[in-house]
Amino acid sequence: VLAATFHGVAIACTVLRLSYRYHVARLWWEDMWATISLAFDLICFACALLERPPAPDGTLSVPNRVFWLLSISFPCVLWSARASILCSLIRVANPEGCLRYVTSGTGISFAFMWMGIVAQRIYVCEHHACRAPNYVAILQLITDIFSDGMLVALPLLVFRRIKLHKNRKTLILLSFAAALLITVVTILHSAILFGPSSTGIIVIGHVKAAVSLIVCDLLVLVTLVYRVCGFEDIDAPNKSETIVFTSVDLEQLEADCS
Repeated sequence: VLAATFHGVAIACTVLRLSYRYHVARLWWEDMWATISLAFDLICFACALLERPPAPDGTLSVPNRVFWLLSISFPCVLWSARASILCSLIRVANPEGCLRYVTSGTGISFAFMWMGIVAQRIYVCEHHACRAPNYVAILQLITDIFSDGMLVALPLLVFRRIKLHKNRKTLILLSFAAALLITVVTILHSAILFGPSSTGIIVIGHVKAAVSLIVCDLLVLVTLVYRVCGFEDIDAPNKSETIVFTSVDLEQLEADCS
């Protein structure tokens, strides 16, 4: 029930987020990743409804097909949500120079870790009936700490080195707080992974996936609340800024033409 509740809230938040972004015609890469995360979270929600109560002796009573689906869907929800948060930071801050390389490298590392975790889960389900050995928990802990640490550190780097409008600064700070929330759930989940098998492992896994999806929706939902309450649209482009997306050096081109 707890897992289904969290997934229900996450699904509702994401549907609201995507509807709002479509309504204001601002769909971007972050929304694509949020949609992917939503799709896998729907699978997790269905699995939560299919899970059976634990046996009288406390052992897990989960069909093997559910273990397969959860083993693949959990990391897909989590990593696509992280990709959405990272794209939100890129859209808001538009980092340049060294920070652009750092954010791009972070995104590439996320992709490799995502593929590695999914491949490992498939191997474990194929050879160990989806019962994760300790090395799986260790790898998950390492990747979670690194990825969540980057999601916390990047907003700090952007905030220190780039002068942002107050609206953009607000979104950066919210991203920072959201990444901390994912880290808290990650630490809790990683702590129980090294213990004996129990329903708590699966429940916290559901909560971790759902919270990650909610967190990646947070920035857009806060923007929606601001608009509904009649405050300034913190997601609106700064009218005093003119941003041209091009790979051509316009100043050099103008000098050559003159």
